[in-house]
Amino acid sequence: MKQLILGTVQLGLDYGINNKKGKPSSEKAFDILNTAHDNGINLVDTASAYGDSEKIIGNFIKDTKKNFKISTKIPKLNFDKDILEQVKISFENSINNLKVSVIEYYLFHNFNDLVLKPETIDYLCKLKSEGVINNIGVSIYDVPELELILKEYKDLINFIQIPFNIFDQRWIKGNLLENAKEAGIEIGARSVYLQGLFFADKRKMDKIHSKTFYYVSKLNELCKLKNISKEEALFSYVKEQLFIDYILIGCENKEQLEQNIKIFNKEVKFTNIERECICNNFSDIEKDIIDPRRWKY
Repeated sequence: MKQLILGTVQLGLDYGINNKKGKPSSEKAFDILNTAHDNGINLVDTASAYGDSEKIIGNFIKDTKKNFKISTKIPKLNFDKDILEQVKISFENSINNLKVSVIEYYLFHNFNDLVLKPETIDYLCKLKSEGVINNIGVSIYDVPELELILKEYKDLINFIQIPFNIFDQRWIKGNLLENAKEAGIEIGARSVYLQGLFFADKRKMDKIHSKTFYYVSKLNELCKLKNISKEEALFSYVKEQLFIDYILIGCENKEQLEQNIKIFNKEVKFTNIERECICNNFSDIEKDIIDPRRWKY
């Protein structure tokens, strides 16, 4: 049974290609967190790099006495400075900001901090043995990163967060996700809406890549033929993937979150013909489209 994770980057930063209002006020941020809690979402995703997102979550937990399990991340490390000191300070800051005693998932935000500085994973294993973190994870972008995790770190990494959506099908080629599950690694999918690109106007799409609008038009055609919304198609595609445990959703306000929860709970199934159509149309989309790090708009 897949579970939702509330993504909270929008609580601390202006985020997303279609975000016109910027980050919400503290009151509206509390409304979002209340809505998540009251709808059974018990895990929130944040990071030291997400502005004051951690502090907002911590204040909510303190003021409302409503608890969440926490997934947060170590900021990108500066290799010219003491590495372990940076990790220690980051962890202490997160614990203090979030006002929790245990972090459920503590992730490397930057993959290279895991592979180039092995002392960092040793320190996280120490924190895990002390019971102050329950799972060690890493946020990744590319298939070779997961391949390396499975080759060298599968006994140490318990959780990975990957970008996964109907346009980004790199992860289901071969048996990568299946192998990760066999290694006992939980998998969270982010970018279900590709940071809002699926709903952007043509001008923004064209700035990202000349073929973006073409692919989105193909998706729109599929939705029209199936008589479902684009949101329903995007969620349903990820929900059908057997090896995904969590789906991360962000929002700008509580109404958007309520709508996303409603869509997540709808039962929409693709036929085999529709799945073949999705594969044929979207299995090899240009990386400039599916990787937001490359966007210019």
